[in-house]
Amino acid sequence: MISRSTLAAPFVLLLAACSMRKPPEWPLVLAEVRSAHPDVQHVSVDELARELSASRPVLLDVRSRAEFETSHLPGAVLAPDLDTALEALSHTPDAPVVVYCSVGLRSSALAEELMAHGYTSTRNLEGGIFAWANADHPLTAGDAPASRVHPYNSRWGALLAPERRAD
Repeated sequence: MISRSTLAAPFVLLLAACSMRKPPEWPLVLAEVRSAHPDVQHVSVDELARELSASRPVLLDVRSRAEFETSHLPGAVLAPDLDTALEALSHTPDAPVVVYCSVGLRSSALAEELMAHGYTSTRNLEGGIFAWANADHPLTAGDAPASRVHPYNSRWGALLAPERRAD
């Protein structure tokens, strides 16, 4: 005899597959990041903007080179992996660190690794560069101001305001 849970399993998988096609929603994304990385401290985009006017934490962009070259936070260093991040931090070992990616998933994982290596004043930018851009904070590409952000992919790019999405 087939149990009810055996019959329900395909429907649960189908429901999960259908929900993957829906664009993500900010409250769910932020909750998922915090749940997956409970030991990571987060800084809001507005709080970081205020901090940047008074001090200068080391900003590590953990996205890919293509994402970084499209735009990044002014003064950020490309550090897509632990070794690159450790190299970037070797010159300022006691400085506060803020890591970011598109929405916070990759950067929270790197924040955990940095904390395990003794960088205890490491925080994740909540909502990543997408939230930063959506809040109309400054972006740069090379030495020039920028207004658009690499969308990572079409699904995650749905979290960016349409006028902020790079083609």
